[in-house]
Amino acid sequence: MKITSSFSLYGFMIVLLTGCGGANSNSTPTTPTTPTTPTTPTTPTTPTEPKHKVSFFIVAHPDDIELFMGKEAYYQIKDNLSDKKIFIVLTAGDADMKNNKYGRKTTWWEAREQAHTLAIKFWDNYKNSDVSEEVLINNRYVQKISLGSNITLYNLRLLDKDSTTSLDDLTHAGNIPLTDLKYKQTYTLDDIKTSLKEIVQNENNATIPVSFYLTDANRDRNPGDHKDHYATTVIVENIYPEIKAECKNLSKYLSYSTKNLPINLNEEDKNRSFELWSLMNNKLYSLGWKKNDDENHMVLVAKEYISFKMGRDNCL
Repeated sequence: MKITSSFSLYGFMIVLLTGCGGANSNSTPTTPTTPTTPTTPTTPTTPTEPKHKVSFFIVAHPDDIELFMGKEAYYQIKDNLSDKKIFIVLTAGDADMKNNKYGRKTTWWEAREQAHTLAIKFWDNYKNSDVSEEVLINNRYVQKISLGSNITLYNLRLLDKDSTTSLDDLTHAGNIPLTDLKYKQTYTLDDIKTSLKEIVQNENNATIPVSFYLTDANRDRNPGDHKDHYATTVIVENIYPEIKAECKNLSKYLSYSTKNLPINLNEEDKNRSFELWSLMNNKLYSLGWKKNDDENHMVLVAKEYISFKMGRDNCL
Protein backbone atom coordinates (compact mmCIF):
# COMPACT_ATOMS: atom_id res chain seq x y z
CA MET A 1 0.00 0.00 0.00
CA LYS A 2 2.83 2.38 0.65
CA ILE A 3 4.44 1.79 -2.84
CA THR A 4 1.15 2.36 -4.66
CA SER A 5 0.58 5.56 -2.76
CA SER A 6 4.06 6.91 -3.59
CA PHE A 7 3.70 6.04 -7.28
CA SER A 8 0.37 7.77 -7.50
CA LEU A 9 1.80 10.91 -5.96
CA TYR A 10 4.76 10.80 -8.39
CA GLY A 11 2.45 10.41 -11.37
CA PHE A 12 0.36 13.30 -10.18
CA MET A 13 3.45 15.52 -9.98
CA ILE A 14 4.51 14.57 -13.57
CA VAL A 15 1.11 15.47 -14.93
CA LEU A 16 1.12 18.71 -13.01
CA LEU A 17 4.55 19.72 -14.28
CA THR A 18 3.72 18.77 -17.88
CA GLY A 19 0.57 20.78 -17.77
CA CYS A 20 2.52 23.80 -16.53
CA GLY A 21 5.15 23.50 -19.36
CA GLY A 22 7.97 22.89 -16.95
CA ALA A 23 8.56 19.16 -17.74
CA ASN A 24 8.25 19.19 -21.57
CA SER A 25 11.41 20.48 -23.34
CA ASN A 26 9.62 20.62 -26.73
CA SER A 27 6.94 23.05 -25.49
CA THR A 28 6.90 26.56 -26.92
CA PRO A 29 7.75 28.97 -24.11
CA THR A 30 4.89 31.27 -23.19
CA THR A 31 5.45 34.95 -23.81
CA PRO A 32 5.73 36.71 -20.52
CA THR A 33 2.89 39.14 -19.96
CA THR A 34 3.65 42.82 -19.65
CA PRO A 35 3.27 43.92 -16.09
CA THR A 36 0.15 45.97 -15.52
CA THR A 37 0.84 49.65 -14.89
CA PRO A 38 -0.32 50.47 -11.39
CA THR A 39 -3.43 52.61 -11.41
CA THR A 40 -3.08 56.10 -10.05
CA PRO A 41 -4.81 56.22 -6.69
CA THR A 42 -7.92 58.37 -6.77
CA THR A 43 -7.89 61.48 -4.66
CA PRO A 44 -10.36 61.11 -1.80
CA THR A 45 -13.42 63.24 -2.40
CA THR A 46 -13.66 66.09 0.06
CA PRO A 47 -17.08 65.95 1.69
CA THR A 48 -19.26 68.79 0.51
CA GLU A 49 -19.93 71.10 3.41
CA PRO A 50 -23.66 71.39 3.98
CA LYS A 51 -25.18 74.59 2.69
CA HIS A 52 -26.09 76.89 5.55
CA LYS A 53 -28.71 79.58 5.83
CA VAL A 54 -29.39 82.77 7.76
CA SER A 55 -32.61 83.41 9.68
CA PHE A 56 -33.62 86.95 10.57
CA PHE A 57 -36.20 87.45 13.32
CA ILE A 58 -37.16 91.14 13.11
CA VAL A 59 -39.60 92.61 15.62
CA ALA A 60 -40.58 95.85 17.35
CA HIS A 61 -40.11 94.98 21.05
CA PRO A 62 -37.68 92.95 23.20
CA ASP A 63 -40.22 90.20 24.00
CA ASP A 64 -42.05 89.85 20.67
CA ILE A 65 -39.93 86.95 19.45
CA GLU A 66 -40.43 85.03 22.68
CA LEU A 67 -44.20 85.55 22.69
CA PHE A 68 -45.14 85.11 19.04
CA MET A 69 -42.47 82.96 17.34
CA GLY A 70 -40.58 81.45 20.25
CA LYS A 71 -40.95 77.80 19.27
CA GLU A 72 -39.53 78.49 15.80
CA ALA A 73 -36.59 80.40 17.28
CA TYR A 74 -35.90 77.73 19.90
CA TYR A 75 -35.76 74.82 17.46
CA GLN A 76 -33.58 76.74 15.04
CA ILE A 77 -31.10 77.40 17.84
CA LYS A 78 -31.32 73.82 19.09
CA ASP A 79 -31.29 71.89 15.80
CA ASN A 80 -29.60 74.12 13.20
CA LEU A 81 -26.28 74.65 14.93
CA SER A 82 -24.36 75.70 11.81
CA ASP A 83 -27.02 78.14 10.59
CA LYS A 84 -26.92 81.78 11.63
CA LYS A 85 -29.77 83.11 13.75
CA ILE A 86 -30.06 86.91 13.80
CA PHE A 87 -32.47 88.65 16.20
CA ILE A 88 -33.21 92.31 15.45
CA VAL A 89 -35.31 94.51 17.76
CA LEU A 90 -36.13 97.99 16.46
CA THR A 91 -37.46 99.81 19.54
CA ALA A 92 -36.19 99.91 23.08
CA GLY A 93 -39.63 98.99 24.40
CA ASP A 94 -39.45 101.85 26.91
CA ALA A 95 -43.22 102.59 26.77
CA ASP A 96 -42.48 106.34 26.76
CA MET A 97 -40.56 106.10 30.04
CA LYS A 98 -37.36 106.82 28.15
CA ASN A 99 -34.28 106.80 30.41
CA ASN A 100 -36.09 107.34 33.71
CA LYS A 101 -35.24 104.79 36.40
CA TYR A 102 -37.82 105.93 38.95
CA GLY A 103 -35.50 104.92 41.78
CA ARG A 104 -34.81 101.46 40.37
CA LYS A 105 -31.53 99.77 39.50
CA THR A 106 -31.94 100.29 35.78
CA THR A 107 -34.34 101.66 33.20
CA TRP A 108 -37.39 99.73 32.03
CA TRP A 109 -36.00 99.32 28.53
CA GLU A 110 -32.64 98.06 29.76
CA ALA A 111 -34.42 95.54 31.99
CA ARG A 112 -36.49 94.29 29.05
CA GLU A 113 -33.38 94.09 26.89
CA GLN A 114 -31.56 92.02 29.51
CA ALA A 115 -34.56 89.70 29.82
CA HIS A 116 -34.58 89.27 26.04
CA THR A 117 -30.87 88.37 26.01
CA LEU A 118 -31.43 85.90 28.86
CA ALA A 119 -34.22 84.23 26.88
CA ILE A 120 -31.95 83.62 23.89
CA LYS A 121 -29.27 82.22 26.22
CA PHE A 122 -31.90 79.91 27.74
CA TRP A 123 -32.78 78.59 24.27
CA ASP A 124 -29.05 78.10 23.65
CA ASN A 125 -28.86 76.06 26.87
CA TYR A 126 -26.38 78.62 28.25
CA LYS A 127 -23.61 77.19 26.05
CA ASN A 128 -22.20 80.60 25.12
CA SER A 129 -21.48 83.75 27.06
CA ASP A 130 -22.95 86.97 25.69
CA VAL A 131 -20.42 89.39 24.25
CA SER A 132 -21.76 92.92 23.80
CA GLU A 133 -20.29 95.64 21.61
CA GLU A 134 -21.40 98.85 19.96
CA VAL A 135 -21.01 98.62 16.19
CA LEU A 136 -21.51 101.20 13.45
CA ILE A 137 -24.50 100.45 11.25
CA ASN A 138 -25.37 103.13 8.70
CA ASN A 139 -23.02 105.50 10.57
CA ARG A 140 -24.95 105.01 13.81
CA TYR A 141 -24.05 103.04 16.90
CA VAL A 142 -26.11 99.89 17.41
CA GLN A 143 -25.76 97.31 20.17
CA LYS A 144 -24.63 93.91 18.91
CA ILE A 145 -24.64 90.90 21.24
CA SER A 146 -22.98 87.66 20.13
CA LEU A 147 -23.62 84.21 21.59
CA GLY A 148 -20.94 82.11 19.95
CA SER A 149 -20.43 82.50 16.20
CA ASN A 150 -23.96 81.81 14.93
CA ILE A 151 -26.34 83.68 17.25
CA THR A 152 -26.43 87.48 17.12
CA LEU A 153 -28.74 90.11 18.61
CA TYR A 154 -29.04 93.66 17.29
CA ASN A 155 -30.86 96.32 19.33
CA LEU A 156 -31.55 99.65 17.62
CA ARG A 157 -33.27 101.03 20.76
CA LEU A 158 -35.60 103.46 18.99
CA LEU A 159 -38.17 105.33 21.06
CA ASP A 160 -41.25 103.30 21.89
CA LYS A 161 -44.67 104.90 22.42
CA ASP A 162 -43.14 108.36 22.27
CA SER A 163 -45.80 111.00 22.84
CA THR A 164 -44.89 112.88 19.66
CA THR A 165 -43.28 110.36 17.30
CA SER A 166 -43.42 106.58 16.96
CA LEU A 167 -42.21 103.94 14.58
CA ASP A 168 -45.72 103.81 13.21
CA ASP A 169 -45.66 107.56 12.51
CA LEU A 170 -42.53 107.11 10.40
CA THR A 171 -44.22 104.61 8.11
CA HIS A 172 -46.89 107.20 7.32
CA ALA A 173 -44.64 110.27 7.20
CA GLY A 174 -41.09 109.18 6.56
CA ASN A 175 -39.48 112.59 7.07
CA ILE A 176 -40.37 112.69 10.78
CA PRO A 177 -37.20 111.88 12.74
CA LEU A 178 -37.06 109.32 15.53
CA THR A 179 -34.14 108.95 17.92
CA ASP A 180 -32.60 106.06 19.79
CA LEU A 181 -32.45 106.12 23.59
CA LYS A 182 -28.75 105.41 24.09
CA TYR A 183 -27.00 107.87 21.77
CA LYS A 184 -29.86 110.18 20.69
CA GLN A 185 -29.09 109.43 17.06
CA THR A 186 -31.69 110.53 14.54
CA TYR A 187 -33.40 108.06 12.21
CA THR A 188 -35.78 108.75 9.36
CA LEU A 189 -37.76 105.94 7.75
CA ASP A 190 -35.11 105.64 5.04
CA ASP A 191 -32.39 105.50 7.69
CA ILE A 192 -34.11 102.54 9.38
CA LYS A 193 -34.45 100.75 6.06
CA THR A 194 -30.81 101.38 5.21
CA SER A 195 -29.71 100.14 8.64
CA LEU A 196 -31.70 96.92 8.27
CA LYS A 197 -30.36 96.29 4.78
CA GLU A 198 -26.81 96.82 6.04
CA ILE A 199 -27.27 94.32 8.87
CA VAL A 200 -28.76 91.77 6.47
CA GLN A 201 -25.90 92.31 4.02
CA ASN A 202 -23.28 91.99 6.77
CA GLU A 203 -24.75 88.69 7.96
CA ASN A 204 -25.48 87.22 4.52
CA ASN A 205 -23.08 87.03 1.59
CA ALA A 206 -25.94 86.86 -0.95
CA THR A 207 -25.03 83.29 -1.93
CA ILE A 208 -26.87 81.41 0.81
CA PRO A 209 -30.57 81.06 1.63
CA VAL A 210 -32.23 83.68 3.83
CA SER A 211 -35.42 83.43 5.89
CA PHE A 212 -37.34 86.22 7.60
CA TYR A 213 -39.73 85.88 10.55
CA LEU A 214 -42.13 88.74 11.36
CA THR A 215 -45.43 89.53 13.01
CA ASP A 216 -48.32 89.85 10.56
CA ALA A 217 -49.20 93.38 9.45
CA ASN A 218 -52.43 92.32 7.77
CA ARG A 219 -55.22 93.74 9.90
CA ASP A 220 -57.75 91.20 8.60
CA ARG A 221 -55.63 88.21 9.57
CA ASN A 222 -54.14 89.81 12.68
CA PRO A 223 -56.61 92.40 14.04
CA GLY A 224 -56.02 94.65 17.03
CA ASP A 225 -52.24 94.48 17.00
CA HIS A 226 -49.72 97.02 18.35
CA LYS A 227 -49.06 99.81 15.83
CA ASP A 228 -45.31 99.32 16.05
CA HIS A 229 -45.72 95.60 15.26
CA TYR A 230 -47.47 96.59 12.05
CA ALA A 231 -44.88 99.27 11.29
CA THR A 232 -41.90 96.95 11.76
CA THR A 233 -43.29 94.39 9.33
CA VAL A 234 -44.19 97.05 6.77
CA ILE A 235 -40.61 98.34 6.87
CA VAL A 236 -39.18 94.85 6.31
CA GLU A 237 -41.67 94.16 3.53
CA ASN A 238 -40.48 97.33 1.78
CA ILE A 239 -36.84 96.21 1.74
CA TYR A 240 -37.54 92.51 1.13
CA PRO A 241 -37.45 92.77 -2.71
CA GLU A 242 -33.99 94.35 -2.48
CA ILE A 243 -32.48 91.55 -0.40
CA LYS A 244 -30.06 89.50 -2.49
CA ALA A 245 -29.81 85.82 -1.60
CA GLU A 246 -29.58 82.42 -3.27
CA CYS A 247 -33.21 82.07 -2.30
CA LYS A 248 -35.37 83.64 0.37
CA ASN A 249 -38.65 83.21 2.17
CA LEU A 250 -40.75 85.07 4.68
CA SER A 251 -43.05 83.85 7.45
CA LYS A 252 -45.53 85.92 9.44
CA TYR A 253 -47.11 85.19 12.80
CA LEU A 254 -50.24 86.29 14.61
CA SER A 255 -49.51 88.41 17.67
CA TYR A 256 -52.06 90.07 19.97
CA SER A 257 -54.93 88.38 18.16
CA THR A 258 -53.82 85.03 19.62
CA LYS A 259 -55.40 86.06 22.93
CA ASN A 260 -58.67 84.74 21.52
CA LEU A 261 -57.13 81.47 20.31
CA PRO A 262 -56.37 78.29 22.26
CA ILE A 263 -52.92 77.13 23.32
CA ASN A 264 -51.63 75.12 20.36
CA LEU A 265 -48.20 73.92 21.50
CA ASN A 266 -47.58 70.35 22.58
CA GLU A 267 -46.96 69.65 26.25
CA GLU A 268 -43.17 69.92 26.10
CA ASP A 269 -43.17 73.14 24.07
CA LYS A 270 -45.95 74.60 26.19
CA ASN A 271 -44.05 73.96 29.42
CA ARG A 272 -40.90 75.46 27.93
CA SER A 273 -42.81 78.56 26.87
CA PHE A 274 -44.16 79.13 30.39
CA GLU A 275 -40.73 78.43 31.89
CA LEU A 276 -39.15 80.98 29.57
CA TRP A 277 -41.74 83.64 30.37
CA SER A 278 -41.23 83.07 34.10
CA LEU A 279 -37.47 83.38 33.63
CA MET A 280 -37.88 86.71 31.82
CA ASN A 281 -40.29 87.99 34.47
CA ASN A 282 -37.91 87.06 37.25
CA LYS A 283 -35.19 89.02 35.50
CA LEU A 284 -37.42 92.09 35.33
CA TYR A 285 -38.29 91.69 39.01
CA SER A 286 -34.64 91.31 40.03
CA LEU A 287 -33.97 94.71 38.44
CA GLY A 288 -36.76 96.36 40.39
CA TRP A 289 -39.60 96.19 37.86
CA LYS A 290 -42.94 94.44 37.92
CA LYS A 291 -43.38 91.10 36.25
CA ASN A 292 -45.34 90.88 33.01
CA ASP A 293 -47.51 88.13 34.47
CA ASP A 294 -50.80 89.99 34.14
CA GLU A 295 -53.68 88.50 32.17
CA ASN A 296 -52.93 90.59 29.08
CA HIS A 297 -49.56 88.90 28.73
CA MET A 298 -50.32 85.43 30.06
CA VAL A 299 -53.06 84.84 27.44
CA LEU A 300 -50.31 85.12 24.78
CA VAL A 301 -47.91 82.53 26.24
CA ALA A 302 -47.56 79.00 24.76
CA LYS A 303 -49.17 79.90 21.44
CA GLU A 304 -47.69 80.11 17.97
CA TYR A 305 -49.78 80.69 14.86
CA ILE A 306 -48.21 81.10 11.42
CA SER A 307 -50.56 83.20 9.33
CA PHE A 308 -48.68 83.78 6.08
CA LYS A 309 -45.75 82.43 4.06
CA MET A 310 -44.04 83.76 0.96
CA GLY A 311 -41.13 82.42 -1.09
CA ARG A 312 -39.61 78.97 -1.36
CA ASP A 313 -40.27 76.64 1.55
CA ASN A 314 -37.15 74.53 1.04
CA CYS A 315 -34.38 77.03 0.41
CA LEU A 316 -31.72 74.49 1.42
